Parts: sequence; C-alpha cells; structure tokens
Amino acid sequence: MIETTRRIARQEGIHLRQSYVRVVRRERWKLRYHQHPKRAKEARAAPRKLKTIAGRLCRDVDRELSEEGATRHQVMLERCKKVLAQKKADKDKIFSLREPHVACHAKGKDRVRYEFGAKVALLTTKTTGIITGVKNFSKNVYDGKTLKPLLEQSQTMLGKRPETVIVDEGYRGATMCGTTAIIRLHQLRAKPEIAKKQGVSKRRAKHWFNRRASIEPRIGHLKTDFRLNKNFLKGIEGDAINAMMVAAASNFRIFIRELLFALFHRFSFLLFQG
Repeated sequence: MIETTRRIARQEGIHLRQSYVRVVRRERWKLRYHQHPKRAKEARAAPRKLKTIAGRLCRDVDRELSEEGATRHQVMLERCKKVLAQKKADKDKIFSLREPHVACHAKGKDRVRYEFGAKVALLTTKTTGIITGVKNFSKNVYDGKTLKPLLEQSQTMLGKRPETVIVDEGYRGATMCGTTAIIRLHQLRAKPEIAKKQGVSKRRAKHWFNRRASIEPRIGHLKTDFRLNKNFLKGIEGDAINAMMVAAASNFRIFIRELLFALFHRFSFLLFQG
C-alpha cells in the first residue's frame, strides 16, 4: 500500500510531506525479530508502525488529488481504505491490492501455515493418471463442495460419469454424489465393517489408498513443472485459464511419453526380428 500511494503521487505530481523511505526500510528490517529473545517487542510494533504510515500516505494522496486524478485512482484508493479498516476476524478480506479476489487457505503445517491464491480441484483416472476434471474456485470453499462440478465436467468431457471416486478426509460428510459413490480410504481402514459392507477387501482398500496418495506428487509436479503455483494471468478468468492450460500440458506430456514408449518397444521388436 505504501508503494502504491507513492506511485500514485508520482503519477499525479503530488509532493508528499514525507516519503518514509528510510523509516519503512527500518521497520521492515525489524519484522525478522519475532523469535528474538530481546527484540520481539520491536517486531510486534513494526506492523503497527507500517500500518500508520500507510494510512497517513493514503490520506495525504486522497486529499491532494484533483477531481480527474480521484476518478482515475478511485478503485485503488477504496481498496486501500478497506485494507486499513479490516480486522483480523473480518470476512472477505483483501490480501492483495492487484488481485483482490485472492483468498487465504490455512494449510495447518509448521513450514507453510497459510497460502494465498485460488483453490484448484483435480480429478484423475485410477490407472493412467490422466486429468479428466480441473476446476478453479476463487473462494475458500469446503473440499466436499468441489466434487460435484468436477464430476459434471468429467462427464461432459468423457461422455460417462465415474462410478466411484477415491478421496481423502477433506471430503468428509457425504457418501454419494449423484450416482457416484464416494469412498474415503481412512474410513475403510478404521472401520472394517464398512469395508465388508461395501465388499472391499483389506488388500483392495490398501491398493486404493496407494492410488489415491499418488495424486499428491502429481499436484507437486503441476506446481513446479507446469507453473500452477505462480499464475501470470489476471483475474478470476486468468486463474481458470491457467488451471486448464496446466492440466492440458500435463496430459499432453503423458500422451507423448506413452507414444515414445510404444515406438521404442516397436522398434526394439523389429530390430530383434531382423
């Protein structure tokens, strides 16, 4: 917000009373002392100081802007005011001035406690791993609510609906989605009577568990190899387009790999026959 108000002031030719360049640099440096035994108090005070500076610059720019300038930068200034006014427990908070639709996702991990962005749900086949459904959700929705649009998209693309989907504990709450059965593998392993009722053996349940776990490294490859973790397209439409392009590129690589594997086997067979 501080950089945004400075840029607006430069574009409109507004002379600020103070730029706070050195003060901001000093306060940002203090943010790293949250775990320091003697300087933790300074680290806790630094965000409050930065917020005060941001509000001061925002009010200065808003006061000195002309009517035409206020019309040009009205949207950005309103976002800045909303960020200054929002509290920790508020809903629909703004986490990015450039992408206000970005949502906060709690990971529950010590290494990465929160992630900011859009939620993407994937649906893959059991054996080949082809992505048959990919949906982008701009808000932080419950995982169980992402399954229905995925199955509808898969049915539109393949012409048939999956009979069974294997999910993790994030989809707790429902056992059926239309005509598709939802199987949570931890439930099968923790309650053998349910597995027996569904006619699933212990060995088969373990096999299903391993196949469901295979999607985790697949998601990691989509993030690192196909840039799912960093989207350069703007807006909600850009997030959806990026997710579709990532899924298409991943499927295309699988097709190319299988094609080369088949050609290699064919060439080897002809070579030995000759």
